[in-house]
Amino acid sequence: MRMNKNTFYTFIISFFVSMFLFISSFSFSQSVTPARFLPKPTGKFQVGTTEIFITDSSRKERFKKRDFRRVYIKIWYPAVPNTDQKPELYLQNYSAELINGIFQSKDFSFEWLNEIKKSYTYSYTQAPIFSSDSKYPVLIFTPGYYFGLAELYSAYMEELASHGYIVCSVNHLYEQPYIKFPDGEEVFIKKKRTQWAYLQLVMANWFQFRDKDSHENIERITRYYHKMLHRFSKALDYWVEDTRFFVDYLYQQKGINHPNVVIQAMDLEKIGAFGQSFGGAVTGQFCLLDERVKAGLNMDCFQFGDVIDHPLKQPFLLIQSDYQPTWNMGNTINYENHEGEFSLLSLPKASHFVFSDGAVLPYDTKEFGNRMIGDIDGELLLRKTNDYMLDFFDHHLKGKDAILIYENVKDSIIEYKFEKGKE
Repeated sequence: MRMNKNTFYTFIISFFVSMFLFISSFSFSQSVTPARFLPKPTGKFQVGTTEIFITDSSRKERFKKRDFRRVYIKIWYPAVPNTDQKPELYLQNYSAELINGIFQSKDFSFEWLNEIKKSYTYSYTQAPIFSSDSKYPVLIFTPGYYFGLAELYSAYMEELASHGYIVCSVNHLYEQPYIKFPDGEEVFIKKKRTQWAYLQLVMANWFQFRDKDSHENIERITRYYHKMLHRFSKALDYWVEDTRFFVDYLYQQKGINHPNVVIQAMDLEKIGAFGQSFGGAVTGQFCLLDERVKAGLNMDCFQFGDVIDHPLKQPFLLIQSDYQPTWNMGNTINYENHEGEFSLLSLPKASHFVFSDGAVLPYDTKEFGNRMIGDIDGELLLRKTNDYMLDFFDHHLKGKDAILIYENVKDSIIEYKFEKGKE
């Protein structure tokens, strides 16, 4: 069939118009589709975030005597975001200069950091909570000492919130990187004072000469670290006070028509706690001192505080890498007399920052990634850690049947051991 001239021209014009619309549509969809490196949360809920700033008028700030102690909390929760709302950018509240200054020893480049900060999370600022009539278990999280940016753990926060938890990251002024208050005041870390704690660790390692050849010697070494690292011990007490003050605050709001609907939706009969690095040690001491916490989890830290002499009664999960073998050895003493159920999840080839978003950051080179998390598959270990964490809290806070936490496992990636509580 032959086309006449008008039909041919109409066909050509239609074809190019269609191609233009197709390409434009494709380009537009590419431009608005958020770039992400964080794993998509596996729960049924979307994730919202909010912030709380509270002041403890019963305590003076030890770093700034004329002030009362203030605490900043970032919260992730089950949400229903508006359809036209964009998710948060990753580390959006922190400049590349600030991040680089904190992680100076890791040799981050500004170019790489700026690219990371263009990525989107799966969290939506101030999104409406999913069903304001529902009550959700509460998880209190404590980030690490010195490096502890709350959003550096977004993969954990989002995963737990997507499964129906309200996750509260309690952040501690002057010993964590940076907090900006609603009135515009910026509070930065006291670098020199916090670095003294790490210097004490170096000194303690230098002067530790005992052989690790018996249970008796291992206990002596462990108690030696408790004695020598008194700056960490002092910070532990202060951070636990912050955390308990926040929980007290939540209880004070119970029954009050609080304007923050996320606080109204918290089930304070179902509180769990976890933390990474020094935050993990804070969690153990918090569990020891506060029976309102029903289950606790330490991600890769020596258990400072009084647990060595006063066994934990709550179910407790210790997750550790090969970052500090001496500290791992010490934890065999710190937790050995536990009265509640105790579990140990070991990631033998991993390093410390695998228990953060460092597990999935898009590193420029394999060597860069190995420096941060070890020569391992970070995404796989993050998924396994999240699986165990979720199973642990689902069982102890929601009463669900356990899938993982009562079965011992040993393979090329992880080793998991469970112990019943001691009578």
